Amino acid sequence: MRLTAGWNILAPMKSPAISILLVGSALCVWAQLPQPPPPLAQADVEQLEITVQQNPTDFMSQKLLGKNYAYFMLGITALDRYGDPSMIDEAKFLSDFAQHAAAQMGSDSTPATVLAEGGLELWNDSFSVSADATIHNVPGPPDPRTVAVKAIDLAILAQPDNSNWRSYRIRILIFRSNFNNVVPLSAADAYAQVKQDFAVLDDNNHRWLLSSIAKLAVRAGALDDATGFAQEMLSKLGDRFFGLWLDGEYVFFANMVLGQVAIRNGDTDGAKSYLLTSGTTTGAPSLNSFGPNMSLAKDLLEAGERDSVLTFFDECRVFWKLDNGALDKWSNQVHNGQTPNFGANLLY
Repeated sequence: MRLTAGWNILAPMKSPAISILLVGSALCVWAQLPQPPPPLAQADVEQLEITVQQNPTDFMSQKLLGKNYAYFMLGITALDRYGDPSMIDEAKFLSDFAQHAAAQMGSDSTPATVLAEGGLELWNDSFSVSADATIHNVPGPPDPRTVAVKAIDLAILAQPDNSNWRSYRIRILIFRSNFNNVVPLSAADAYAQVKQDFAVLDDNNHRWLLSSIAKLAVRAGALDDATGFAQEMLSKLGDRFFGLWLDGEYVFFANMVLGQVAIRNGDTDGAKSYLLTSGTTTGAPSLNSFGPNMSLAKDLLEAGERDSVLTFFDECRVFWKLDNGALDKWSNQVHNGQTPNFGANLLY
């Protein structure tokens, strides 16, 4: 799935297994989008480089150039209707022009839009093609994810007030802190950078990312900040922002974060209350499809609080209709004195 401004996200990835982007009703809109332009041949990309050089305000051409640099670095030769890679060719990512593309993506003389949009495409697509181990194991090409991180950093250095570039980096930083095998970064180090980037965001990006940053603040041990983010979410309930669906997300994650802060401060009863309040959410696209985050539930189970967690599971049944039996399985395990393996539901 393609990263876009919006939705409570786990990470800026296109892998449908762990991405939580563009779900629910938005899929209907997405399905109506025009077919994305296919990867360009080398001669066309070279001509596009000339166009970009001659027209420094042609941002659409810059975006297209950045994407095609990513396609060459990953050997992508075809896209499906959603813009995800559908074919790759080893000769393409081993070519001299792929090396040229990598050099351009690591140069501070490359236009910021090329760097940021190309870096984002490179990061996203690297997961779509990761099943082909040759992309990451051959000695020639540089690691695409490392190049993507550097490219977006360079774009922000060139345009430090650009909210979109900052939002791209925030998503990647959060992902890196969640997974220790992908350009790993500690939660504390990720949060230190995210906090700086978050201060630059415009209102749209701020609202889209608020719950994700609140969760990171808890993991980083910045409990006062996490409390502030949670209280901000609650203060925005009822605000009209692309409709009112953010209310469901904010009710869930604000209370979850406040509960996590409470249990870390020794207030187990407060944490139980926040857990049960989080479960009263009306739902949200990510909650309804991929399911609720179980971090606070896990904390309470480890504290021996089984009954409140079982009640929370029952609350989740109201909005999580696509659980594929997970809630029944987890309930049975808790009844048997076990702490379930919540898997990715500790990250969503």
